[in-house]
Amino acid sequence: MPHGITAIESPSHPIALRMDDGGTTVTLALKDAALDRDFVLSIEAPGLDAPQALAEREEDGTEAIGVAFAPVFATASAPAELIFLVDRSGSMGGDSIEEVRNALQLCLRSMTPGCRRLCSSSGRSGSAERLFETQSPAQRDQIRTRNPEERQTPEAPP
Repeated sequence: MPHGITAIESPSHPIALRMDDGGTTVTLALKDAALDRDFVLSIEAPGLDAPQALAEREEDGTEAIGVAFAPVFATASAPAELIFLVDRSGSMGGDSIEEVRNALQLCLRSMTPGCRRLCSSSGRSGSAERLFETQSPAQRDQIRTRNPEERQTPEAPP
């Protein structure tokens, strides 16, 4: 790939790539792609973790500067209190609610010891419903098995 790019992918949408000497053009692969979620484009290339600044000047004198950097944070984890609010309205049917379910399960499984979580959902009427009865410490066993008194993940809207 041009310019040292080693990979381009989109985990959110099917894409098509067109490469030539001048660069790479990325387009949506489906003519009628649903844009009901964020478009995510991942590019891998050597040196992307180094700070970069790009400056551009148009013929009319307009200037633009872009800065990109990947901050390095300490890796020590600390307990956190997380609140998840899940949209269960009619627009969340089908694939969207499945993606919410997968993301919520991933977040809950990734919580470190000492973290506390509160999960609520909002449906068509706008009323909120708790997915767990109380705010409580994250427990991995609650995520893998369904406790009849606590729903672990949102259900699709009726």
